Amino acid sequence: IVQVPSHAVFAAECGLADTLGKLAGGASDLDDETSNLALQALRILVSKQESRLHCNLLGSRTLGAICEAVANGASQHQDTASTLHANTASIGVEILHHAISDMQSVGEVADVLHSAQARYFVDTIGGQDALIRALCATLLQQQTSMAIKKKTDDGDDTVPIPSIYGPGLAGLKGPCAGFDNFEDAVSSLLFTASFYASVIESPKSEAFWETFLAQDLQQVKDELDCKRASLTLSVLYLSLISSGYNGFMAQEKTKQQDYENLLYPLVRYRLLEAVRDILKGSVDNGGFDEYMLDALVAFDIPRICLSLWNDP
Repeated sequence: IVQVPSHAVFAAECGLADTLGKLAGGASDLDDETSNLALQALRILVSKQESRLHCNLLGSRTLGAICEAVANGASQHQDTASTLHANTASIGVEILHHAISDMQSVGEVADVLHSAQARYFVDTIGGQDALIRALCATLLQQQTSMAIKKKTDDGDDTVPIPSIYGPGLAGLKGPCAGFDNFEDAVSSLLFTASFYASVIESPKSEAFWETFLAQDLQQVKDELDCKRASLTLSVLYLSLISSGYNGFMAQEKTKQQDYENLLYPLVRYRLLEAVRDILKGSVDNGGFDEYMLDALVAFDIPRICLSLWNDP
C-alpha cells in the first residue's frame, strides 16, 4: 500500500502557504476580496496539523504577512467595518493562534523560551507596530469604551482616554481560535506576545514594548497623551490579570499553573516598571497628572499593589 499525501499536505509541501501569505498580506495590488480569499485558503492549510507542518509558520515570511493582513483591517474606519474586514481579522487571528500552538508544543515553558520558534515569533510580532497598536486599541475599546470613571463632588463622571493607538480590530461574532469570542482571542494574542517579549532578550522585544507603551509615537503625537494612554493600558492590564480575565488565561487548564507562577509575575513586573517610570516622569515635570491619578483609582491599582506586597 502506497500512502498518498492529502491535497492540503501536497499544496503545503509545494510552498503554497508562502504565496498565499504574500497575497493576503498586501504584497500585491489585489483588492480586499481577493486577499481575503487567499487568507481563507491559507486557513485551510494551517487548520490541519499534517499540512501546517509544511507551512513553516514559525520560520518563514508567512507569519509576518498574516500580521500585516490583520493590521490592515484596523486601518478601516470601524464605524463602517465590513463583514469582509471582520472575516479577514478573525481568520488572521485564528492563524496566529495556530502559530502560537505550534510554538508552545515544543515542550515545557523553559524549553519553549529557549527555542528558535519562540525567538522567531517575538522577532516577527515585535516588528509589526501596526498590529501591536491594533491589538492594544481593541483591548482598550472593549474594556473601557475609551473612557475611565472619575469621582467628583457631583457623583461619577467619565474622562476620555486619548485615542493614541488608533482603530481597533472588529471580528466576526461567535467563537474564534478556541475562545468564546473574537475579543478574547485578540486579548490572548496580545498577552502571549507581551509575555515572550518580557522574557526573550531581543531588539524586537524592546520594539514591542516601545510600541505597547506608545513611546515610539511621542515624537509625532502629543507626548502627554501618549503617556496617559499607555498608563491606562498598563493599569488596565494589571487589573485584568488580577481579576482572572478569560482572555489572559490559559486555554488548556493544565497550563494555568504556569500562568500563575511565571507568566503573570513577569508581565506584571514589566507593567509595574512602566507605570513607575510614567508616574516618576510626571512628578519630575511638576507634579502628579490628575488624569493619571484618576486612572490609578479607576482600576484599583493601590489595592492591587498592596495585595502584591502582601503575597508577591
